[in-house]
Amino acid sequence: MKYKKILHNGKLIPITAHPLFAIYHGIKNRCYNKNLPTYDRWGGRGIRMSKAWYNSFEQFVKDMGERPSKKHSIDRIDNNKGYNKLNCRWATAKEQGNNQRTNIKIEYDGNVRSLAETAEYINIPYHTLYHYFVVLQIRDIDLIINFLKHRKAKKLTSTDLKKIRSVYHLIQNHTCPILKQKYPENNMVVDHLHTKHANLLNLDYPGCVRGIIHRQANSFEGKIVNLMIRLGLHKFDISLPQLLRNTADYLERPPMPFIHPNEVPREPKLTKISYNRLKKKMTSLGKTNCPCYPKSGKLTVPLKKCFDLYEIVPEFYGGRPRVK
Repeated sequence: MKYKKILHNGKLIPITAHPLFAIYHGIKNRCYNKNLPTYDRWGGRGIRMSKAWYNSFEQFVKDMGERPSKKHSIDRIDNNKGYNKLNCRWATAKEQGNNQRTNIKIEYDGNVRSLAETAEYINIPYHTLYHYFVVLQIRDIDLIINFLKHRKAKKLTSTDLKKIRSVYHLIQNHTCPILKQKYPENNMVVDHLHTKHANLLNLDYPGCVRGIIHRQANSFEGKIVNLMIRLGLHKFDISLPQLLRNTADYLERPPMPFIHPNEVPREPKLTKISYNRLKKKMTSLGKTNCPCYPKSGKLTVPLKKCFDLYEIVPEFYGGRPRVK
């Protein structure tokens, strides 16, 4: 980077500490980092930064000015052109939503509006409406409003469940949200929030469908909830999702360099069956000098020589001896 420090509010600070640096770095990533999962939406279709901005963070700050508020982010006026002084502005999520190249139009209450405008009209957060209307493909706006504002959900029949499973199997791209792998439809089940679990865990929308997941994942999820309740962990003022996140973080923590007393490696013991097999073969050949079975169960040197000589593989309780 050309400028290691930059003037901000009368003070010289490192560019990485500047409030706009994360935004600037994000733009560069979108335009030039081919490993980014969403690269095809920006760099992959030719969106680039101007040379002036690419070579100078200071120039970017000078052209864009201070960020008006935390609700504002960088927005391209023409979504088919790159990031430069003439094509960029500070805009809110609503303004950006109305400017997306894939802007969704919704006909509701006698008017056609963008998704962002519809969200504002019905007084529902934009990302919430996007989730239900676009991701889950629930196109009944009144159903969404009744569910979110009045907690009124459509009651399904057994026949409806089959349709739900088929539709959401396609919407979820045949993938189980828990196992993150694709499975045939007949391996998936419609999962819902059990009323008794919702009451005990203080969760909203009891009885409502959450999605379709693999049968065994459904069993796993149910057992986790039951176990949390049975052990009384729901009384510890922590939600199940947070408990699972904390557990995952804990399990991925590097272990300490100490072995627990219960896990101290033990020497495997020679099985009586393999010893008797050796003794029987030696006896059949008229050999009476077979070493006695050791009280410790360890494979002694004389016994090992006999096993090797008569081509019998010794067996052990707890696996084969460790190679030293």
